[in-house]
Amino acid sequence: DNLAVDDSYMLVFYTLKSKTPIELAGTDDEPQSWRTSWTAPTFFAQVNGKQLDTTGAIENEATMPDEYTLTGVHRIVLKEALPDQFDLLLYDSGSSDINDANFQFAMSVDKSTVAVETLTVEPKQDFTVDFSTEYDGQTFHMHYKPRIERVSISPFGSTITLSEQAEDPMTNFVLRDDKANSLPVISNGSVGGGISRATNSFEFLGADLNTKSVTLIPCIGQYRLHEVKGALDSLPLTDDSTGGYTLESLDVGEHRAVATFSFHGPITESNAQFFLLNADGTELDADCYIDYAYDRENSLCITTIENPDATPEQIAQLTSVCFWQPDDDLELLEDQAVTINLQ
Repeated sequence: DNLAVDDSYMLVFYTLKSKTPIELAGTDDEPQSWRTSWTAPTFFAQVNGKQLDTTGAIENEATMPDEYTLTGVHRIVLKEALPDQFDLLLYDSGSSDINDANFQFAMSVDKSTVAVETLTVEPKQDFTVDFSTEYDGQTFHMHYKPRIERVSISPFGSTITLSEQAEDPMTNFVLRDDKANSLPVISNGSVGGGISRATNSFEFLGADLNTKSVTLIPCIGQYRLHEVKGALDSLPLTDDSTGGYTLESLDVGEHRAVATFSFHGPITESNAQFFLLNADGTELDADCYIDYAYDRENSLCITTIENPDATPEQIAQLTSVCFWQPDDDLELLEDQAVTINLQ
């Protein structure tokens, strides 16, 4: 239907129609929103005949207006700069092998006239990270040699792209801007490369076109969590943790609860998890499914819990909310930090 491209992302908007009812992946026990996203097409791309690196998380949002129609958007992170004009081949397949493609779409793209302001630098800056950490009574000495390929700030999302020739590349870091504000990194996972160089892009929140620099700070931690509890109407809810979440709002419905979290301080996990409690402190006894979304403009995590089998009586007995907060055990390796100037 439409294609939107800036320095950070390529957004593919699509509609899939069928003459027979679309069979969804998964089972009837699972939320339809999940099953719809699982069924949605996964796009791979070639730019000017060269395969685009789309490894990493698959970001796909989809809905079904009716049982014969599936519409959505596939968000492809760009790990390298694209020219203003290029030939694009999009295809849907179970793998990057175009010979297995179900659909192919060839088009010419000209993004030079699109009025989207971005801020992108490609420092190609190598650095090293060395530290020792203990786990299960053993001491491990870690050594990494990543490269900062690019940093891009745009309306579609801000990203920092790292490459490293390693089976298990460095991913434990936090970001900070020139005003000492922490920039939460969205937890989307990464891929390793082994003997080949692996390239990973990490989306982060909180930056804008006025951001003068971004500092990457490697970190070490045990990554333990503790509970923060409060009454349903005692919001905002947080504690004095150096880095963590604040529960800003909570909407509890018949079969769904939606919580909005803000961030404060350095964190390594962007997905804020919560659960609902009865007056005696026990958790809601019903199967639940959890989803995460982000308000990128306001740097918020929106966590949704679906309880399809919960009864009105169970919902009426809920009195409090609890969420997991990171412990203050995160050690920032400030002496190994790297600053990328953007202006």
